[in-house]
Amino acid sequence: MGSHNDPTEPIAVVGMACRLPGSINSPSSLWETLLSKRSTYTPVPPSRFTHTSFHHPDGSRPGSFTIPGGNFLNSSLAAFDASFFGVSPLDAHVMDPQQRILLEVAYECLEGAGVPAESLRGQNVGVYVGAWTSDYENIQTKDPNAKEAEASWIIGTGRAILSNRISYIFDLKGPRYVSQTKTRRFHAHTADYSMTIDTGCSASAMALHVACQALRAPSSQTHSALVGGTNLMINPEMPISMTKLGILSSTGGCATFDERANGYSRADGVNCLYLKRLSDALRDRDPIRAVIRASVVNS
Repeated sequence: MGSHNDPTEPIAVVGMACRLPGSINSPSSLWETLLSKRSTYTPVPPSRFTHTSFHHPDGSRPGSFTIPGGNFLNSSLAAFDASFFGVSPLDAHVMDPQQRILLEVAYECLEGAGVPAESLRGQNVGVYVGAWTSDYENIQTKDPNAKEAEASWIIGTGRAILSNRISYIFDLKGPRYVSQTKTRRFHAHTADYSMTIDTGCSASAMALHVACQALRAPSSQTHSALVGGTNLMINPEMPISMTKLGILSSTGGCATFDERANGYSRADGVNCLYLKRLSDALRDRDPIRAVIRASVVNS
């Protein structure tokens, strides 16, 4: 087994949870969907936005998109048990649904790992979330008269809070690194124990890479890490822009590695992984779902 100073230490995926298009609300239901080759593509739900007001076959038409639909969560984006997480009704009202669902999925991830959330309070657990879009924030900024929510608006919609909210609610302290000089040795918390990473479409993969690096860092005392990724499509502005850029499939499907490919189909998704060093997971007799041997990024 590798030591905590071993940069090649394998990383164990101990917990997994997800909310994905259709009725996929667990890794097992995702697997069943893949086996059955079932498509999750549907028209835009009326609860998101009025699709017919923006759809037009001519993608060059201002304020319009050509896509007929997308891949959406079946569950309500408004449903949230605020009291369970100790969130006030006003705070819950202005919280981005990405924050709400990510909290639920993080809890389910720990539950699936057999780790009571209470047992991690005060522990050096890092939180790394990949996110790109802020549809809910964009909607909120268009209503300057919503004065009752001003005090909670920034922490309710800011992307940085996607990770910070988890750290705060579960009382996770993040990695602690030991820094050394010739004359002294000291402990210091770093600012990266709870971070939301935006690298566009690669954000979640980058968050996973950063988490693995934190767990493998020679001077790290990181106990474990929660890695999340989130995307919710709740306003028409992003598909309008993407249509103009020419990256969305007009047929609504993905034909990956196929000559028929003409763009891609966007999707909702909120996912979470709970990671530990493999040696620690074996020692603690944790359920090991998968092992990450290495990760790398470029550009």
